[in-house]
Amino acid sequence: MATLTKTQKNFLNTHSIELSEMFDATGMKRAEIKLQMELESKKFTYGDTPCVNAGHTLRNLTGKCIQCSPASIEFQRRYFAEAFVYIANSDSINFIKIGVTNNLLARQLTLNKSRYAGVSDWSLVYYAQAPNAGRVENNLQKELREHQVFETYVRNGIDVTCNELFNFPLNEAISLLDKLVESNEQI
Repeated sequence: MATLTKTQKNFLNTHSIELSEMFDATGMKRAEIKLQMELESKKFTYGDTPCVNAGHTLRNLTGKCIQCSPASIEFQRRYFAEAFVYIANSDSINFIKIGVTNNLLARQLTLNKSRYAGVSDWSLVYYAQAPNAGRVENNLQKELREHQVFETYVRNGIDVTCNELFNFPLNEAISLLDKLVESNEQI
């Protein structure tokens, strides 16, 4: 069993990570860590294998060092948060977008204002509220991976590649989302 150092406790405090979100991964392999974390709804580990950059042992569900990459903390929280998993549609490019949001109206407005994927006709056509919304989103995107398409657009003067776009029938995507939400609630 690992013990958190003062530096680690300060890091957790700075990033508002509660001890109840932590999982002791001492002596475990990545596959069993991930499985056990998901079963216990834990977000982060301590006592994990040291990272190559600085020897840190605090990691997220996928094994990324959260001390070297604090941005991964918010992604991890989103994975476990209750939110809306949505499917947006653009008629002009005939693709769907899969995402997560807490505010459906604001998300649709942002997609259109930013001209996500170079278009401004996004419509959130379906959504489902889910615990562990990031997990549901991730699983749906995995199911559709062979239909994934990449578009680039300019955001704040920088080229951004969209990786949440799919060339897939809307009604089938809705059906898959419903099934994933239902199976997620049984976990």
